[in-house]
Amino acid sequence: MKKSTAFFTLLVLSIALLIRPVPVSADEAPQDNPKELKKAFEISLFQALARLEDIRKKRTYRMRGVNDSIAKTTEAVESLEKSNNYEKAEALLREANKIHPDNPLAELVLADVLDVRGKTEQANQAYLQFLKKAARASSLSQAVMTYENRLIFSQYVRVRLKTRGLIAPTPKGNKELPLLNQLAWEKDSWLRVFVATGLPLLVMLGLPFLLIRRMIIDIVKPASFDALITKIYMALVIGYVIWLGHLFLELPPLIEPAEREVTFIVLAEILIVIGIHARSVYILEQEKRNDPTVMACPYCKRLIQKLLVSCPCCGKKL
Repeated sequence: MKKSTAFFTLLVLSIALLIRPVPVSADEAPQDNPKELKKAFEISLFQALARLEDIRKKRTYRMRGVNDSIAKTTEAVESLEKSNNYEKAEALLREANKIHPDNPLAELVLADVLDVRGKTEQANQAYLQFLKKAARASSLSQAVMTYENRLIFSQYVRVRLKTRGLIAPTPKGNKELPLLNQLAWEKDSWLRVFVATGLPLLVMLGLPFLLIRRMIIDIVKPASFDALITKIYMALVIGYVIWLGHLFLELPPLIEPAEREVTFIVLAEILIVIGIHARSVYILEQEKRNDPTVMACPYCKRLIQKLLVSCPCCGKKL
């Protein structure tokens, strides 16, 4: 009974922790100060361009189009650094985008170049295109941008657009990225690791485990341990189906983020299942105690048949 109480307490505390808002770390906190945001943007851009230059030198990609697009982008940046030749940089960046459309840095630098040259409408379109390209989580995007880089670039672009009266569109659920792309970009929390990796693993391994148990045990009683395990497994399956709905159908979660909602639902289901099981066990025990053919063993206190000579639980003679 003490173990059951401790388990219930642990589950309740876990659910309480899930409902409590998660504090945002200093690294991921929004940059409200325009000067700080611009400084963070310049540092991130420098880091991303350095990675792009490294990829160009190593020729990481075998596709000629990707390598040519990277070369044009780095050439445009060198042109800006050495001679502030915005006209040449614009031409090179447009060519880089044409050769390989999934080059987010070419689009971002092009947007800034167009903005400097007074082509505001074209710059706005380029900024919006960058947000779309960055959200795709392509191989090149992830190679040149870290999670923090993409976060800063995205915020920088949205602030630039907002100052011009433009609001960048957001996907379903009022999230900047769909859940499938969040998995590729964002840092993994213990909840996400559990839901995205642990939950499908439990569902996959649980099915053969239950089938083997059913082969060994012919009849599963309603208040037995096997009945409890089966119900807990069904709770895991329901949670995993909800996760798949968020992942592939982009269903907006009721509790943000989606992994917190799924974990909350799974824990709540397990809590309900254990509660119902404990009630069934209690009712069964009461029925046994009221049975005139049953008595409690004076040594181990287990319920046994009165006609027995020795207790089958502790082995002592009655």
